[in-house]
Amino acid sequence: MRTKTFLFYSIFYIGIVGIFAFVQNSQSYTLSVLDFSFTMPIAVWFILPLCVFTLLCTLHMMFSNMELYFKNRALDEDKHTYIESAKNALLGNVYHKNLKTDYYKIPVEITKILSPTLKKDDKEYLKIDDKDLRSIIADIEDIKNGKFIELKKFCFSKDNPLYIQNEINHINFDFNYAIELLKSKAKFDENLSKAIHKAVIEKASFEDIKKYQMPDCKKCTLKLIDRYLNEPNFGISQDDFLNLLENKGFLKDEFILIARKLEVKMPPDQLIALFDKLKDIDYEALDGYFYTLYTFGMIDELQEQINKFEANKDNRFSILLYLKENGKNVPIDLFIK
Repeated sequence: MRTKTFLFYSIFYIGIVGIFAFVQNSQSYTLSVLDFSFTMPIAVWFILPLCVFTLLCTLHMMFSNMELYFKNRALDEDKHTYIESAKNALLGNVYHKNLKTDYYKIPVEITKILSPTLKKDDKEYLKIDDKDLRSIIADIEDIKNGKFIELKKFCFSKDNPLYIQNEINHINFDFNYAIELLKSKAKFDENLSKAIHKAVIEKASFEDIKKYQMPDCKKCTLKLIDRYLNEPNFGISQDDFLNLLENKGFLKDEFILIARKLEVKMPPDQLIALFDKLKDIDYEALDGYFYTLYTFGMIDELQEQINKFEANKDNRFSILLYLKENGKNVPIDLFIK
C-alpha cells in the first residue's frame, strides 16, 4: 500500500473512532505526570494511541519506500553493468565494473564464458559462488574436451548437443556402448549415428558387424579390409568378402587395388575364386579377376578369359600378355593407376 493511501485511510478511521468515542462520552479527563497535568476530552485520549501508531507506521513505510527506491536504483545500474558486460564478452573485450548488489554477480560471471577470446586457463577468473553452477561449467568443459561424464543428475533431451557429444564421448571411451545402442534399434541424431557406425566398423568383431551393421560405403569396406590384413583375430570368410565387396560402386582400378591388398594374406586359390564370383556380379571387378590370374601365373586361363570377353581385346592385360609373349617383362604397376 502506498504511504499516502495508508495515511488517508488511517486519518479517516481515527476520525470515525474519535467521533464515536465523543458521542459516547464527551467528558474530559486529566492526566498528571510529576508536576505536569494534561486535560483533554476522553475521546482524544482514546484516539491518541492510534495517532502515535499511525505516525510510527507512516515513518516506517517512508523509510522502507526510500530503501526500496535506492535498492531498485542500484539494481537498474547493475542491470546496465550486466548488459555492458555481455556486450564486451561477445566482442572479446575485457570489461570490469563493481556491482552494487549481488543479484547480477553470478550472471555477470557466467556471461564472461561467451567471450570468443576466453582460453581454458583464463577460466580461473570466473569467480562463481554457486557450487552447482561451477560443477555444471566444469562438466560442460569436460564434455567439450572429449571426456565422458554421468548425466543422470541433469535432465537432458535426446537432441541436446551436450547430451549427443557426451554419448559420442562414451562411445569413444567404450566401443561396446555403440553395440548396446545398435541393439536398442532406436533412432539417433546424425552425428551420433555416424559415431556409432564408426566405432563399430573400427573396433567391433566381424560377427557383431554382420549382425548389426554391414558397411554400405567404400570407405567402411576398405577399413574392414585393412582390419582383416592387420588384425590376426579379425577373420572374414570368402562368402562374407563377397557380400562385403558387391554393389559398393567400386571401379576397375579400385578392385585391382583391393586384390593387391588381399594377396598379402589371402591364399591365391581363394582370392582367384573370390574375384571369379565378383566379376559375375559386378562387371567392374573383371580387371581385378584378370589381375589375380596374371599375378599368380595363370596365363592360359587369363588368355582364355580375355578371349571370352571380346569387349576387352584392348584390355591392359591383353597388352601385358602380348608384351610377355614377345619377351618384354613390363612391371604391372605401369598399367595400374
